[in-house]
Amino acid sequence: MTDAWKDKEITPATIEKFLQTHGKRGIKTLSLLGRTHDIFEFAASKVGLDLLRDTMGHMEILLNKIIDGDATEEEKIEYRIQRNFYVNLTDKIAVHLKLRKKLTE
Repeated sequence: MTDAWKDKEITPATIEKFLQTHGKRGIKTLSLLGRTHDIFEFAASKVGLDLLRDTMGHMEILLNKIIDGDATEEEKIEYRIQRNFYVNLTDKIAVHLKLRKKLTE
């Protein structure tokens, strides 16, 4: 996962300029950025990346069982739970990256 954010210097002056330019939307953006920061940092860590890889691998196994008609009801439920976890996490990462980009524009 690349992170162009780390190449940008965020200072009180750049944040002030961002807020002056974007007003209330800027405040909401910074607030949401702060709320998604921990999720993003976790997902970018070795543990987070390992968890995502493990989840994707397990989802693939379960999906193949579902497609082949060999999955139990429990496995179908487990697939849906893992898929929801994965989608929610990746959506939060995407929001965080979008907000970071917006802040530095």
